[in-house]
Amino acid sequence: MTVSAAPGPDTPATPLPDVALPEVPDPPEATEAADVRRQSIEETRRRSAELFADFLDEDASAASREAARDALVRLHLPLVEHCARRFRNRGEPFEDLVQVGTIGLIKSVDRFDTGRGVEFSTYATPTIIGEIKRYFRDKGWAIRVPRRLQELRMQIGTATAELTQSLGRSPTAAELAGHIGCTVEEIVEGIESSNAYSTLSLDASDDSDDGAASMLDALGEVDAGLEHVDQAAARPARRAREEDPAAALLQEHDPEPDRRGDRRLPDARLPAAQPHPGAAAGLPAERRVARGSPG
Repeated sequence: MTVSAAPGPDTPATPLPDVALPEVPDPPEATEAADVRRQSIEETRRRSAELFADFLDEDASAASREAARDALVRLHLPLVEHCARRFRNRGEPFEDLVQVGTIGLIKSVDRFDTGRGVEFSTYATPTIIGEIKRYFRDKGWAIRVPRRLQELRMQIGTATAELTQSLGRSPTAAELAGHIGCTVEEIVEGIESSNAYSTLSLDASDDSDDGAASMLDALGEVDAGLEHVDQAAARPARRAREEDPAAALLQEHDPEPDRRGDRRLPDARLPAAQPHPGAAAGLPAERRVARGSPG
């Protein structure tokens, strides 16, 4: 084996020879499946063009046009199912999503213009997906929330997935706000609004057993005996008020009881006696002038 020296900085690099990779043929089963799928698509396009010609024919009878419209809807139902699969596992039954998507398919059939040269599937797909998204926005929420919060919730979900993949951890509210372009308060409000999407029944239980306790069993109720307890606790005070109303009134208005348990007015409430200025001067009592008196 011959080993050549590594080229220096002034030595031109030797181009690599072109190597032709052998072509690996597809398995016969995959080729047959692709051919069958291609033929099915071509047949659907041909049949769709024929039905649209009958549906848009103004000279045809109303029954014939209605039959062509129904046949178009049935022919493109697989397209509705394909669009509905994108929204599975979001809390709504798949059959309901197919029914909502079928409404979008019917609208597409009624509005489609064959003169534009566009495939019907290309025109109908955005309409079907838009109808399903509208269903999630308007009727998928258990509690009605503003559309702004609904759209913000979807943006938070998308941003959370992207930031989790790039950061390797769950993003914070500040990181979500910077990624979306809003404030942290709006992020918190959008996350809290997600709780209004679905509610939990009070009869739901954590266990699948028939005898499992539900949330309703854990809720408290008003005890009828509490009223009798309050009456029994207030009976001594009522009896003391009847025996000595003055003492009972004093106990109710005195905020600080003394160590013996009885209640008395504190001394700070009584004005302290002030010495007369004449006593300090050594005047006899008869020559002292009362304060505030003339002369």
